[in-house]
Amino acid sequence: MTSKELTHQVRLRQWSQIMGARRESGLTVRAWCTENKIQEKTYYYWQRKLREAACEQSNEQEHKNRSLIPTGWSMLAPAAPKEEYLTIEIGSSRIRANKNTSTELLSKVCSTLMKLC
Repeated sequence: MTSKELTHQVRLRQWSQIMGARRESGLTVRAWCTENKIQEKTYYYWQRKLREAACEQSNEQEHKNRSLIPTGWSMLAPAAPKEEYLTIEIGSSRIRANKNTSTELLSKVCSTLMKLC
């Protein structure tokens, strides 16, 4: 880890602690910032950076999970926004099925995953 990355991690930890302290205080952001002599725009900047880091970490985890897919398997495109689907989780694997999913295929995939987990 470079010194720049380390500095970034330290800042994220500090900002996270600040966000937690504000939540625990029960005060509004404005009141808490006034009381702690922090500009609101600075507070919201920190909040945005924490959210960006969380999204980045989530994307990295998703990428790791995708790299665990056995050779020959493929990812299905996300379901249409208003389409109903079922999500099945077995171990660290997740299967999404909709009304058009073959029950035979779904059964085979679940059986295989249960054997692997």
